[in-house]
Amino acid sequence: MLAARLIGPGHEATFRQEFLEGIRQSLRADGLDAEIKLEEKGVAGRTDARIEHITFEIKSPGELAKKSVREHGLTQLLKYAEALGVKHRGLLTDGLQCALVGYHAGAGKFVYMDGMDTPLATGRELMQWSEVATPLSRMIASMALPHLDSESLLFHFGPSKPVARDALRAFWKQLNESKSEFTNLLFAQWRQLFALAVEFSVTETPGEDLAELFQMGGSSRSADAWDQAVFVVQTYYSLLLKLLALRIVDEIAFLQARFVGSIPVW
Repeated sequence: MLAARLIGPGHEATFRQEFLEGIRQSLRADGLDAEIKLEEKGVAGRTDARIEHITFEIKSPGELAKKSVREHGLTQLLKYAEALGVKHRGLLTDGLQCALVGYHAGAGKFVYMDGMDTPLATGRELMQWSEVATPLSRMIASMALPHLDSESLLFHFGPSKPVARDALRAFWKQLNESKSEFTNLLFAQWRQLFALAVEFSVTETPGEDLAELFQMGGSSRSADAWDQAVFVVQTYYSLLLKLLALRIVDEIAFLQARFVGSIPVW
């Protein structure tokens, strides 16, 4: 084990180099080529290393057992994170123990937390490396993905995108050409429930974008056709949100299992 081999003061530079190289190799094994920035100078001081939105404060193996080193490292890492913004996270480690800091929306501030983002009490910030290896590997890998918000979803899955157009036209064809009794039943149920929940009406020149999307130009645009178009669009976004929710729940279940991930336990 790397940490056991370099335990004691005076090995911080060697341990940091080999620790970060281990992370680099693990990420490459997952198909990611992360840029590791060393000793960046900022308003809160000079960081040991940073990968995307994660800052590392690295000590010699075993040094976090010392109160003065531990308290200084926790204080410094918190300052780094606060200076870099709410999307940022920080990791303090000596290869044996570690602490994660991140912004907690409920608390409205940066706090130390476990791998499931649960805040930790003061004095209980440190965890064993094995408890953080999997969450950390997932955090770093996810940094390469778009931030999940309404603008990002619209950019990648909005009606003008090829994936949306292909899906919406497929749904439209299924509804209009398949003669599926089950599909027609779902549409009829949706129409009743949607009318109860939303006051919806079509003007004289409604939804030209829907007309183009579903290639309705050659047919009369009846109220039924507009209802079908809205049904198809809502079905597409409902499925998209369900898939996202499933992916999030699956990720939480994976992390709760506490399996050792792709980053090795040193």
